[in-house]
Amino acid sequence: MLRGLTGSLRHSTLAILESECPKSDSIRDPSGKLESRPVASGFQGYVVSDCAAVRDIFDGHHFTKSQPEAPAVSLKRGMDNECLEGVATSDDHDYAPYREAVQKGLLKESDIDVALTRLFTARIRLGMFDPPDLAPYAKIDPKLLDSPRHRSLALKLANESMVLLKNDGVLPLKRAPWKIAVVGPLADRPKPLLGNYNGQPTHTVSVLDGLRSEYPGARIRYEPGTGFLNDVGKPVPDSLLRFGGMAGVRALLLGGAHGGAERLGQRETAGLAHRALDPSGCRLAAA
Repeated sequence: MLRGLTGSLRHSTLAILESECPKSDSIRDPSGKLESRPVASGFQGYVVSDCAAVRDIFDGHHFTKSQPEAPAVSLKRGMDNECLEGVATSDDHDYAPYREAVQKGLLKESDIDVALTRLFTARIRLGMFDPPDLAPYAKIDPKLLDSPRHRSLALKLANESMVLLKNDGVLPLKRAPWKIAVVGPLADRPKPLLGNYNGQPTHTVSVLDGLRSEYPGARIRYEPGTGFLNDVGKPVPDSLLRFGGMAGVRALLLGGAHGGAERLGQRETAGLAHRALDPSGCRLAAA
């Protein structure tokens, strides 16, 4: 009977949704009553929480008055699987709030049954209870994951998933640029592009590498601009600290004795201007 069930489920579509920190306006309807399992009609997957998101409903957002209420709200609103800490535990502190929620009447066992049904249905579809010779995913050669076809698909997804927040008509470029300035501490660092919850790709391309590949004939100048998450280079190159044709900066005293800006004169320096507080509490600013 189990083989027949797994055979019929295996050919259906599996989908997974991850919900981040729930907010009060997404949990409660206008009438103030909690709805039950508001998952889109026909959805055949399961919903997981972001790590510590359920605990945050009580601990961080203070939406509920107690911790057991948080998982009760989450399950009733459609969550099936909670990620508490992302690591294995040696006690039951991850399950205890659910047990307490049932004991206090905040959660029904039938609510938990809905989540369990969806989770175990997904496991059956994945062949986790089948012998290896019957599990279709066990026969996939790992080498296929890094195949040219999959690389092409990954590039297509990356191109189509980008969101342009603002465009004043500059893009798309009418012709290939011959000079490009790239400013930003992470332009040559591909790791931040991966975010987290990620695997380790065999090959990554930074923003800077991508521009060099796309425009091989362009003169590309890169400046980190700041040391944020990057210890390479200086925040402002010394060669740019010039004023009136001379090396250095001009400093102004903001909020001086007469309530205005007093010019202190040009100060020659091989490095950055010193920013400090004078005895009157006014801050020196480089100009």
